[in-house]
Amino acid sequence: MRYSIPTNWQDNLIDGLIDCQGSELYGKLNNDIIGGGRASAILPQVSLKKAERHILSAHQKGLKFNYLLNGTCLGDMQYLQSQKNNILKMLDWLVSAEVDSVTISSAYLYRLIRERAPRLNIYVSVQDSVNNELQIRRWDEIGVDKITLSVLDANRDFKLLRRIKGRIKCDLQLIANLKCLLGCPAYHCHSNLNAHSSQSQHMLKGYLIDYYTLKCNYIRLNDPVELIKSLWIRPEDVHYYEETGIHWLKLVGREMDSAKIHLIFNAYRKRRYDGNLLDLLPNTKKRLFSYKKIKTIFKYFFRPEYINPFILLQARNVFKEEGVYIDNRGLDGFLDYFWEEKCNFMCGRQCSYCHKIAGQVMTIDHKHLDKRIKNSKVFLENLISGRLFDYF
Repeated sequence: MRYSIPTNWQDNLIDGLIDCQGSELYGKLNNDIIGGGRASAILPQVSLKKAERHILSAHQKGLKFNYLLNGTCLGDMQYLQSQKNNILKMLDWLVSAEVDSVTISSAYLYRLIRERAPRLNIYVSVQDSVNNELQIRRWDEIGVDKITLSVLDANRDFKLLRRIKGRIKCDLQLIANLKCLLGCPAYHCHSNLNAHSSQSQHMLKGYLIDYYTLKCNYIRLNDPVELIKSLWIRPEDVHYYEETGIHWLKLVGREMDSAKIHLIFNAYRKRRYDGNLLDLLPNTKKRLFSYKKIKTIFKYFFRPEYINPFILLQARNVFKEEGVYIDNRGLDGFLDYFWEEKCNFMCGRQCSYCHKIAGQVMTIDHKHLDKRIKNSKVFLENLISGRLFDYF
């Protein structure tokens, strides 16, 4: 198995990666003309020169480098000549920086890249939600080099993974450690929000109120079994995917400090982790630049012309740990149910498998959870009612 490893642009990240040859590093600037799947507010800032040195260091370590151009909405600005010129300048910089590949969410960008920077390999982003054989074959026929399949429904769909094996030329990749809600109805809206909040030309300059993360967290707090339903892949279960022809796993966490990224990569490299499964999934505690950083707060959140900062202060206690422990080794054998294609993904109606497993491996701090539920509910009500934006 090869891995796509997130970069936070810190020098000590690459130095601490062991046995990573043949894999790749991926990332993007804090903001750029296209935007991406993470808001500027949670990503470390990096200059072009430092980024170029970082890419060179990755190559010296035996790693390829993938740059994300996967913003899902450009607001039709890409069809203005001035903005198209900015996109072309971005592509020219990527070539000069010796980036190996780019990840996109737009067939339009595919054509631009093939014409302007033909040496770059092109990947399809998870944000395109590719989750069936027809979509896979369409992109494969276009000529992409790799497709990251939907994290909402493909990871445990072994019927699909087995059926497509050997039928396409491009590589397939799965994201291993996200905790997105199974079948999340807000995924595309959330992707657009993140795209606009990481675009250099957007009028709001990174200002962000992330309703979707808040709402998904609130759902998980009220029903922690959703953490079991999320389509993560344990380090111990990597071999199942190799058997179905998957040769790439993507690890997420560009907003994390280097020690956390090393911990996650090493768990998958060793194919074993003894501890809380949630240690391997992103959360706010692991962020390199948190919402509590004064500089970050003033740059992206202290916008009194848009929002009441006194009410916004209530959000400081919303993004905390779940208060949940999931015994990772207790999940040994968990994936067999899906491997044998017993799951019909009718959760809670025709199937209660994940509920049963949650009762066996999950320990919950109910006092902590109840407090978080209360804080989240108040903040969401202030947001929906509009009180968050009022002064009187």
